[in-house]
Amino acid sequence: MSGPILPTHSCFDDALDYMEFRVKQSRRCINTLFLVHAICLAPEGPKKGRPFAHAWVEEEVEGRWVAWQDGYLGGERITYSCDRDALVASLRVQEFTRYTVKQAAEENRRTVHFGPWLPQYEALCGDGTSERFEPEVAP
Repeated sequence: MSGPILPTHSCFDDALDYMEFRVKQSRRCINTLFLVHAICLAPEGPKKGRPFAHAWVEEEVEGRWVAWQDGYLGGERITYSCDRDALVASLRVQEFTRYTVKQAAEENRRTVHFGPWLPQYEALCGDGTSERFEPEVAP
């Protein structure tokens, strides 16, 4: 398959779900895994230059940082990684908040939704869901 990777429009849910998946897959990643909420500027299209909120997961893999996201490629939902710094540059990140696995779990528990959890990000999003993420994280 080739072509553009299209957004899911559920990045906050996708990112927290992916974080949970990775923690369940290998607890060793807890110290190298971060949930990121960001305010970005649309890179192209009719909304070019307008701010929007976005979320992804960052992970240190073999000494370099990758960003994990979900998208649609050829109509099929995929999870993919890319270089974190390249993603940040292409999305023209204006502001961001990084959460450890423990912090993400605490925010999810406190708010009973996937995020965003800060007003400046929330103002740029539609309504969230009321689902919960229950990580297996030692206190």
